Amino acid sequence: MKIELPIMIAAVAVALALPAVAADGLLPDWGGDVPKFTPATPGRQYAIDLKPEWRGLRLRAEMRATDIRRGKEGWNTGRITITFHDAAGKLVGRRYPLQQEVLGTTDWKKVDHEYLVPRGAVKVHVGFCNLGASGIAEFRAPSLVPTRGWITQPCDAKAPPDCLDDGPFAPAVEAIHVSQT
Repeated sequence: MKIELPIMIAAVAVALALPAVAADGLLPDWGGDVPKFTPATPGRQYAIDLKPEWRGLRLRAEMRATDIRRGKEGWNTGRITITFHDAAGKLVGRRYPLQQEVLGTTDWKKVDHEYLVPRGAVKVHVGFCNLGASGIAEFRAPSLVPTRGWITQPCDAKAPPDCLDDGPFAPAVEAIHVSQT
């Protein structure tokens, strides 16, 4: 059974089909589907309730572009978006923490990022879209799983003990680059 919901992606109304949730995470199981999004059919967006104990979310997916040209704004590309919202629906943390984008024509690009959940966030919105002026954006194997929010990769310098909480470095430490190939 599909549930159709109107969703706004960059001020464009989109119909969204929500299948069953994948066993390995929070996003729906696309069942091997590789959706192709054009500027006329810009994408899918998911709103997911967060649990208080989730300090981080790990996003994995693959994306590729075919002839995507940047639109009028710099962010008008094929992209994966992620935003965090409080109980009133207002954005918390950075407006758009580290986003993944594709332009031109590319091979499949693996995305693997861990995002720290900002204090006060109760919902995360994740979008897979083509906001470019032309072309096709494709996405496959999306996965979003809760994590403890610990930095798992070596760092060049030791972070202050309060940087992962409400300390002075909190606004700057919202997305942790895990890997990208």
